[in-house]
Order: sequence, then structure tokens, then C-alpha cells
Amino acid sequence: MNEEKNLNELGNVKISEEVIGLLAEKAIKNIDGVIGLTSNVVESLVAMVSRKTGVKGVNADIKNENVSITLHTVIRFGVRIPEIAWQIQENVKTVVESMTGLTVDKVNVCVDGVQFPEEQQPVVEETAAEEAE
Repeated sequence: MNEEKNLNELGNVKISEEVIGLLAEKAIKNIDGVIGLTSNVVESLVAMVSRKTGVKGVNADIKNENVSITLHTVIRFGVRIPEIAWQIQENVKTVVESMTGLTVDKVNVCVDGVQFPEEQQPVVEETAAEEAE
């Protein structure tokens, strides 16, 4: 679905849901604690069937001049999820509204995963493996 917006009888401007997704992705890219976006199973199946391209992990619904955005995120272990979610909402709303002129009604943040720090292998095991060769 595309949004049409009249501009002084010069014509229409259409902003696609994919563009909203790209803007939302860019808005969260530098937030400390956000690892990235992820798609859920339903979104992956719909994309395969409809051959719809878009940003993985972002759903945008444009109606009139209002947009609702849902983000599926992965957050780094150890950060306060409510604070990160609020920052995501604020950044996405600011970027999308300033770039498109649309009104952002909602920014839903779904935390679909937490990335844990990788456990380090003990040095002793590496040394023993080298000696065995």
C-alpha cells in the first residue's frame, strides 16, 4: 500500500512502506544496545509468497497521512529493555516524520531476541590441541 499526498496541484507524492522501513532501520542503527532487526516466521512466509521486498523486521501501515510502524528487534544482553525501546520509538518517530511529512501514530517495538556475550574458550584447550599435532 502506498501513501499519496497532494502537493499544490503539481501532482502526487507516493511514499512506499519499504521507504518507511528503510528510514526506521536507519534510525535505530546507532542506538547503543540494539543489535539489529529480525523477521518473524509469518513475515518471512508472506514475503516469499507475495514477493514483496522490504526491510526485514519492519512492518509499516500507512493510512491517509498517518503511519504505524512495528519493529522486530534483537537487543544486547545487559541493557535496560524499556529504556532502549523508548529510545527506538523516539528516534524512529523523529526520523520518519521529518523525512516524510507523515504523522507517526505508533512505533511498536517487539524484542524478539537477546544477544548474549560469546563465551571465551579456555587458553589451556588451545595449547593442548597445538601440542597434540
